[in-house]
Amino acid sequence: MRAIVVFLAMWLLSAGAALAEERFALVVGNQSYSGALSRLNNPGADAQRIEQALNTTRFQSPGIRHDLNRGQIYAEVRALADRLKRAGPDAIGFFYYSGHGASVSLDGRRRNYLIPVGATASKADDLLAEGVPLDEIVAILGATRAKAVFIVFDACRNELPWAKGSDDPDKAFATVPIRSGLLLAYATAEGFTAPDDGAFSKALAAELVKPGQEHFEAFRNASRAVGRTRATERLPWFSDQVDAGIVFAGSVAPPLPQPDSEALFWQSAKSCADFEAYLAQYPRGKFVALARNRLNDAPCKPVAVVPVPVTVSRPAEPQRWVDARNTPASTRAPLVSDPSALPDFALFRECEGCPEMVVIPAGSFSMGSPASEAGRYEDEDSKAGAGGGQIRVSLRRFAISRFETNWDEWSACVSAGVCSQGPVDKAGGDNGWGRDRRPVIEVDWTDAGVFARWVNGRASVSAYRRPTEAEWEYAARGGTTTRWSFGDAENQLGTYAWFSSNSGDRTQLVGGKAANPWGLYDMHGNVWEWVEDCYRDNLSGQTAAANTIQGCSDRVFRGGSWYFDPAFLRSAFRFRNSPSLRLYYLGFRVARTLN
Repeated sequence: MRAIVVFLAMWLLSAGAALAEERFALVVGNQSYSGALSRLNNPGADAQRIEQALNTTRFQSPGIRHDLNRGQIYAEVRALADRLKRAGPDAIGFFYYSGHGASVSLDGRRRNYLIPVGATASKADDLLAEGVPLDEIVAILGATRAKAVFIVFDACRNELPWAKGSDDPDKAFATVPIRSGLLLAYATAEGFTAPDDGAFSKALAAELVKPGQEHFEAFRNASRAVGRTRATERLPWFSDQVDAGIVFAGSVAPPLPQPDSEALFWQSAKSCADFEAYLAQYPRGKFVALARNRLNDAPCKPVAVVPVPVTVSRPAEPQRWVDARNTPASTRAPLVSDPSALPDFALFRECEGCPEMVVIPAGSFSMGSPASEAGRYEDEDSKAGAGGGQIRVSLRRFAISRFETNWDEWSACVSAGVCSQGPVDKAGGDNGWGRDRRPVIEVDWTDAGVFARWVNGRASVSAYRRPTEAEWEYAARGGTTTRWSFGDAENQLGTYAWFSSNSGDRTQLVGGKAANPWGLYDMHGNVWEWVEDCYRDNLSGQTAAANTIQGCSDRVFRGGSWYFDPAFLRSAFRFRNSPSLRLYYLGFRVARTLN
């Protein structure tokens, strides 16, 4: 009874603290542009939706600020910062901007700009004097040291006068680094544009008022809602460094203390089989040493613990080959010394710690999607603007990873001092989901190449690399011509892939679903996978080699992820972004050249 009373007291204190925190908002809708800048239709309505949602969730606001010029934007942002500072470290802030915006390379660096009403902005250079840099707003609000500050850059970037009718990257945004305590959200993915249609404000306002929902889920769900109704380029993106989960509407009680499942497992372990099961379930657990000692005692069969050698270990002769197509995911690939001598579909690895690979046969296939395929995009066609159909591509034998690169493999590269272990929002952040055999995430295109070079060093070869886009699709299809490698029936996707409907909103262990016809796992879903190619908006002239473009600004990634809906997991679907992009649904696998 005393424990219950103490728990209730703690709950009441927590709820009281939640009610006591002060919340302040600033909502800006810039719509009435003139001159070279086109008038926008939706910022006023955008601002009204967000303002109403914030008012119902206890945010204090001076009212919507319409059509602000440069000086007014700075003044209102500083006023919000002053209110947050006066309220103290438990304060929560929310800044929302809807209006024209741009990302341009000026004064030696690439910056995002809010474009005030009254600006001429007839050319990019005008923003130096007329624009408001987003990073300055981030710095001003970040300096308040409030408990949490949410900054939403819902900027229309598709109608700038110097970029109309072009592929100028000035229309898209660039990421801005943020400190702890901030969340920065954009109306679209990095490197893409957002039209003036109100889609993001509608989705976000609906999520802000859902009772008991924490901030991460609110922004994630808003992003997903836009992605499901618009092209993937419209998928809103956000960077979250808010330490505590903030509930916008209502409050939630602290969770009840959860039992230590590992301790309970260990306490119930009695037999040799139990100790083996413990080591399999908790390979880095608190009782690993004890479990191994028990297994080394009679009558348990001794368990050999083989450390990863510092030098490459090769057998004197290749082992008998194993066919990847009928080998369970739990069966490790044999060590071999000459993969090029293996038959098609052979499963192998070249060293302890090297990725498990599958030999892919030479052949040809139709790349892209037919005009009749449901959910197809124009860039899956052999002709710009569609109408050309698929393109036939021929390939030589190569090998590709059986699984997506996982945390154990990545961590070994980090421990070797080759791969980079960065902060949580950079290479090496697991988003709190766990590591081991989950696919590595938050890695960019360069990270994938660094890992491949590390494997080359381990195997004493120079053959590992990122797969080309044609290689990836050829391997993903596994000899099929359907939407997915198993056929066209969407209701079967859950057997083969982790995606939005079954992933639990996070990555899952590699190899947990059925393989494709060639013995490859997670080619659909779990995480997107970087490939070598520069992005082109059609497949004209596509070959097995990687596309190279001078000044390449976007690299391709394939396969879909745990976050996305079925259409984005199709074998032909293509996505692209800046090679420096790191996200919690983006990883890779490697390929190997065979002689």
